[in-house]
Amino acid sequence: MDVVATEQREIVALDQIIAGLPSEERERFDRFFHISTTVGELNPPQTMYRWIEKYFGSVDAVRRQKVVKVTNRWTLESSLFNELRAHRPLEARIPSALAEEIARSHPDPFDDPEANTPEDVFGRVKAPTPLPPRISRSTTASTASSSSMSTTPSPSPRRR
Repeated sequence: MDVVATEQREIVALDQIIAGLPSEERERFDRFFHISTTVGELNPPQTMYRWIEKYFGSVDAVRRQKVVKVTNRWTLESSLFNELRAHRPLEARIPSALAEEIARSHPDPFDDPEANTPEDVFGRVKAPTPLPPRISRSTTASTASSSSMSTTPSPSPRRR
């Protein structure tokens, strides 16, 4: 078995772990799943450096990272995995007092996306016209409940 696969049992090493399996087990896995890897790259704005360093250690750690895609060959469902996703802060993990402090001190990333979200290496996708201001969930919920319009979701296509 590959040295990296035995020492590093992480999802981003899945391709190496599978490659290190005995041929019969690897063939069985390959009948059901396809694995592909790539390197994701992004350019975070300088305004995010302090936040990135706090949560991920360094800006360089997020500039390039291995991404593993696992696809179920039968259902065509797939998932993407990267090493830093497990370290990404989640609001559910933050006590409410801390969440309030963060809300006061750190802007919502989408209030100013160019300053508070990373840019892909090919640049940013720009809308031909400016987008309308973002509407908060509470505004959307109250507007939706008082609206006279009703919406019916379209039926999803059936799988065969």
